[in-house]
Amino acid sequence: MARKAQPAQPAQAPGGSEQTDFTTLDQTSIPGLDIESKLDTAKIEAIEKEIAEKKKAISEKLYAVTIDKTQLDSLINYMKYHAPWDGLEALGVKEVCKQLETLEIENGVVFMKSLPLEACHYFVSKSKGKGLDPATKFLSIYKPLDQALNDAKKDATEIKDLEKKHVAAMQGIEVE
Repeated sequence: MARKAQPAQPAQAPGGSEQTDFTTLDQTSIPGLDIESKLDTAKIEAIEKEIAEKKKAISEKLYAVTIDKTQLDSLINYMKYHAPWDGLEALGVKEVCKQLETLEIENGVVFMKSLPLEACHYFVSKSKGKGLDPATKFLSIYKPLDQALNDAKKDATEIKDLEKKHVAAMQGIEVE
């Protein structure tokens, strides 16, 4: 049995506003929205200055890596001939090798800046091997780098903490 088509009913649309002039957020007064007047600009500027100074100091800081001649030679050999890299990581390998060639051992210690130290740690941590002898050799290189990197990470954490304080100050919030 065929149904008869019924004429379509016009859809009822919601009523529109009679108002044609609307205020913008700038024109509206919302209590508590005026954060800028409550900000401690002196504190914000002081934190910004402290962050900049800390970043500069860390970029120039040298970290002590306790390493002997055999370990350093193994590290240089690894970076030159065995460090796995992918794509533009090749630039990192090249730069680390350049940095390692300039190192001199003083009383069983070499001093490295944060970036080459992190890069060495990264490439050494990617190494693979089999058996006890390669594992022992790996650990003799990895451990000194890892210990020195922990010092660099502490400095990086200080910067992150300062950046959190800065963000909080920019929002008018106190962070402890």
